[in-house]
Amino acid sequence: MSAVDPAKRTIALDVDDTLANLRDPIAAMISRELAVDVDWRHWTDYVIHERFKLPLARFLTLLIEHEVLEHIALEPDARDSVEQLRAMGYRIEAWTARQFHPRAREITAHTLAPLGIGANDIVLFGQGESKATLLAERADVAFLVDDNAGHLAATGHGASDRTVLMDRPWNRGVAARRVHCMADVPILAEELR
Repeated sequence: MSAVDPAKRTIALDVDDTLANLRDPIAAMISRELAVDVDWRHWTDYVIHERFKLPLARFLTLLIEHEVLEHIALEPDARDSVEQLRAMGYRIEAWTARQFHPRAREITAHTLAPLGIGANDIVLFGQGESKATLLAERADVAFLVDDNAGHLAATGHGASDRTVLMDRPWNRGVAARRVHCMADVPILAEELR
């Protein structure tokens, strides 16, 4: 096992549908709210509010009112994967586009506490803010894993070689380096050292 490059000792992991399962609670919320049968396995994009003809502001309000973020569960292999990455010498940051929620940091820290990811390790992004831009600015980040191809598509800032797509139905049409589950991330980290 080779040593971690001290200049690239951080791995950034998206929260929703990378570290934790947001897809099931969102599908359940939409099913309840719109009285329709929803199965995320058939989503070909992740612009959910448009898919269900909801204005973005209404969709975000529903996420808050239904306490969707408060009820997500960690992906089954998230804990072991984060522990392996730390054992390899990496620092973990959680990058998430949850700034719309007034309690985003608190809720996210609570969800990620079993992984040892605290409030100071969480980077919140607002609507329209680019993870790719921050990645390009952060030379210490070895790579970013995200399920949203939109966050990775904007990596023309010299960071595209440091992006990894978490394979999900809504991003299958995008050509990118992929992992299929969190258990693949430590394997990839080892390959990229």
